[in-house]
Parts: sequence; structure tokens; C-alpha cells
Amino acid sequence: MLGGLLGTIVMEFTNTLIYKAKKTEVTYPQITGQFFFSPKRVNRKENFILGQILHFGVGTFFGLPFMVHAFFESNRKGSSSNERAFRGDVYLGNIVRGWSEAKAI
Repeated sequence: MLGGLLGTIVMEFTNTLIYKAKKTEVTYPQITGQFFFSPKRVNRKENFILGQILHFGVGTFFGLPFMVHAFFESNRKGSSSNERAFRGDVYLGNIVRGWSEAKAI
């Protein structure tokens, strides 16, 4: 779970930097806040904080299987922990993106 939380913190940090550089229009808390609220209401402070909490919760939850895998397969040759962490971020990003696109249809 710690790995998922750390991965989510890194995702938040990089997404915030990209958002401030005006390279993207939304942040992850805005995307996850759309699970509960319409896109017009997401930018309110209380709704943004709820989206932030949900994003950290989902990131921590999805990090759990990868940490269990890393614990049991730590002596195995092959993919490194960085590679598994990257895969976890890609999986979670695709899940969130797929959910938001499916909701927009």
C-alpha cells in the first residue's frame, strides 16, 4: 500500500507541474472528482479536496497488488521494482482515463 501511495504522490506532483505549465487542462483530482460531481462543480474547493482524497485512496488501493507481487518475487530475476511501479502507474492511468471517457459518452 505504501508503494501505491508513493506512486500516487509522484503522479500528483508531476501532474501539478504539467498543469501549472499549461500543458494539460485538468488535474487528477478533477478527473476523479467527476465520479461524484459534474465537471462544472469539480473546481469548487470542497469537491476538489474530495477528488484528491479519492485519487489517493484509489492509488493506494491499486498499489497493493504490485507491492505484494514485489514482496514475493523480490529474489526473482527479470523486471525491476521500478518497472513494476511504472506498469502500475500505467494501469491506473488507463483505468481512470477509461472511466472518465466512458462517463463522457
